[in-house]
This record gives sequence, structure tokens and C-alpha cells, in this order.
Amino acid sequence: MVEQWRPARRKKKNSFWSWLAFVSVLVLLVFFAQRNISLYRQGREYRERAERLEAEMRTLEEQRSQLEAQAEATGEESFLERVALERLNLKRSGEEVIVFEIEPEEAEVSLEETELDFWEKLKATVGGWFRRQ
Repeated sequence: MVEQWRPARRKKKNSFWSWLAFVSVLVLLVFFAQRNISLYRQGREYRERAERLEAEMRTLEEQRSQLEAQAEATGEESFLERVALERLNLKRSGEEVIVFEIEPEEAEVSLEETELDFWEKLKATVGGWFRRQ
């Protein structure tokens, strides 16, 4: 009987080490899979960010080319004349300048009248909803 007992005990030891090896391999596989997934997500985020930055770079290059074209145009006499007329309120020789001024009091009165007209119209509209016929 003693001889039969020893081989059964050895099988249990082998079983323990095989289970330990299996669990260790399983833990390593889970760890590497998790790490691989996180690296994949990070790589995808970097690719998306690179695409956004490339698109932004293209738009900025287009804006730069437009600004360079405008900078070249600023040296032209027609551009300088147009800017002087529009922004600096200058006039050409032989032209007459007409200025329209609105007095501040008239503007305030018209604003108050507009507010009253609005409320009167609103009152008439809402009041008409509740009238009995």
C-alpha cells in the first residue's frame, strides 16, 4: 500500500506546478494584452492628433499665402489710395465730402417710441387671444 500512495502524491505535486505555470502564463497574457490595447489606443489618438495638426497646418499655409498676396498688394498705389480714402477719411482733389449727423436727442426719443410701440402691439395681440366672442 505504501508504494501506491507515493505515486498519487507525486501527481499532486506535478498538478500544483502545472497549475502555477498555467496561472502565471495566463497572468502574463492578460498583462501583455492590456498593455497592447493601451498602446493601440494611444497610437490611434496620436494619429488622429497628427491628422488634425496637418489640416490646421494646411489652413495656416493658405492664410499665409493670402497674407503674402495682400502684403504685395499694399505697395501698389491703388491700394494705398483706397485705404487712405476709407480709413483716414481723406478725399481726392475735386471731391466733396457729405456728412450726415443724427442728433442724440432724436435717437433717444425714437428708441423710447419704438419700445412703447412694441409693448402696445404685444398687449393688443395677447389681449385679442382672451376676448370672448
